[in-house]
Amino acid sequence: MSLPNQDPSSAAGALYALLPRGLSSSTWEEYGLDLPAGHGVDLSAAILILTLYWIRQALTTWVAKPVGTEVLIQLAQQIEAGWISELGLGDREPDDVFDRAEEHWARYETISLAGGDAMTVANEAVAALEFDGVLAPGTRSKALALLMDVVPVESVAELVESFPLPRASYGG
Repeated sequence: MSLPNQDPSSAAGALYALLPRGLSSSTWEEYGLDLPAGHGVDLSAAILILTLYWIRQALTTWVAKPVGTEVLIQLAQQIEAGWISELGLGDREPDDVFDRAEEHWARYETISLAGGDAMTVANEAVAALEFDGVLAPGTRSKALALLMDVVPVESVAELVESFPLPRASYGG
C-alpha cells in the first residue's frame, strides 16, 4: 500500500482500506462459531469497534491531535458511506454503533492503561459479545482467535506511524 499524501482525507482512505470486510456466515463457521440469526452483524460491528479503537490509539500516539481528529472524522464519513455495501452493517444505524463504540473504547482504554495487550483487549470485546448473547457460552477461544486474525492491530500501527502527517508531541 502506498503512503497517503500529507492530508487527513488520504490518511483516512488508507485506514479505511484496512478495515475488515467480507465477514459472513462462512467466516464464522470457519472458526467454529454458530451465531444466532441476525448476530453476524453484531459480531461485525464489534470487530469494527475494536479496529477503530486501535486506529484511535495509533493516531493518538503518532499524529498531532487536530490532524488525528480530522483523520477520524474523515474515516467516520467513509465508514458511513460504505456501511451497507462494503462493511455489511446494514441492520445497524451508524450512530448507534459509534455511540456503543465510545462505551467499549473506555473499557479498552482502562485495560490498555493497566498494561493489557491486544489479546487482553480482544478478550474484553469477546466477553461483551458473550454478555450480549451474540456468542454462545464456551465459544470464547474461537471468537478470540477470529478477532486476533481479522483485527489488523499491527498493520494499523505500522501504517499510521508511516503517515507523513504532523507528529504528536508530548511536551517533554
